[in-house]
Amino acid sequence: MKIQQIQEFSLFDRRDSEQTLKVRIYRDTFAKSCDQFFMEKTTQKGELICREEVSERFAEIVLNHALVYLPKEDVLVTKLSTGTVFNYPIPHV
Repeated sequence: MKIQQIQEFSLFDRRDSEQTLKVRIYRDTFAKSCDQFFMEKTTQKGELICREEVSERFAEIVLNHALVYLPKEDVLVTKLSTGTVFNYPIPHV
C-alpha cells in the first residue's frame, strides 16, 4: 500500500490482557510538506500516553509490517480520496 494515499491508520495492541492500546499514525494536514506524520499512543479509555512527530518513511514501514503481521481486525486504514481537487479521508479496511 502506498503511504502517499494514506491519511491515517490505527493499530490495536492486544498483548496486555487487561487493556488494549491504540497506536494512531496520521498525516499532519496543516504542515507545509505533505510527508509529516504524528504518532499517538492512547489507552482504550482514550487517555494519551505519548505523541510524537514521525517521518513518512517510518509510517510506511510500520504500516507495511502491520499489514503483514497483525490480524486484519487490528489494523484500520483511512485513505485519501483520488481524482478530485480536494482530498478527503475515506475509511478503508
